Amino acid sequence: MTALQNIIEIAREAGTAILRTKKKLTVSKKSDGSHLTNADMASHTLIIERLAKITHDPIISEESGSTHVPTTSSFWLVDPLDGTRGFITGSNEYSVNIALITNHAPVLAVIYLPELEHTYWATVGGGTYRDDTNIFNSSNRKNLIGVTSRTENNQEVTFLHDRGIKEIRHHGSALKFCMLAEGGVDIYPRFHRCKEWDTAAGHLLAKEAGCDMLDCKTGQEPRYGKPGFINNSFIVFNRESDYIGRGYGDSS
Repeated sequence: MTALQNIIEIAREAGTAILRTKKKLTVSKKSDGSHLTNADMASHTLIIERLAKITHDPIISEESGSTHVPTTSSFWLVDPLDGTRGFITGSNEYSVNIALITNHAPVLAVIYLPELEHTYWATVGGGTYRDDTNIFNSSNRKNLIGVTSRTENNQEVTFLHDRGIKEIRHHGSALKFCMLAEGGVDIYPRFHRCKEWDTAAGHLLAKEAGCDMLDCKTGQEPRYGKPGFINNSFIVFNRESDYIGRGYGDSS
């Protein structure tokens, strides 16, 4: 079994672990005020245990509680349940995100959507796949479609409206990256706080499927392993419409 096949299997098993908790879901709060469920922890425990059997690289999970950045050239970024808030309220748009980072960039990525029963994966130079089918954002629609988080802020909506984008969809978790990779939407701005484990897997999926992701502070692709694993604001967009994203600065 290849490394990629192993990660796909682990992500799917984590999804099964999440589904098992739904009838007896427990919810608490973390120190930062965000929600934590027994589903998050079931997925986290399974992924950490399984990954530790096949890799010696450090594993950074959202639920590890560590902000220490590894000094090794490679490490794993894991969000065991991306979209916890929606999961608690009954949304099916949550995901399991696993990415291997090498030299500050994602080189292998898997996103599994347990209730939608879709698996997305990508490797550098190997393209992006959904359930064994190669996908690519080849959309050339004139009326572009934007997507934001369900917790979008006014700045993101204004950014899209200022660029003549009238149709804006709202979705949770890394599903937004998957929609970009498939060509269902054209641009995803994110100007409010998130962490690197939220985006690393989606970044590679989108990139290998014909999209660019720009860090608004640097004007370059995001780099992973920043202090606290905190992302700067970013924009992801179909390369066919790359003029949309250029020139948007963020001094924060």
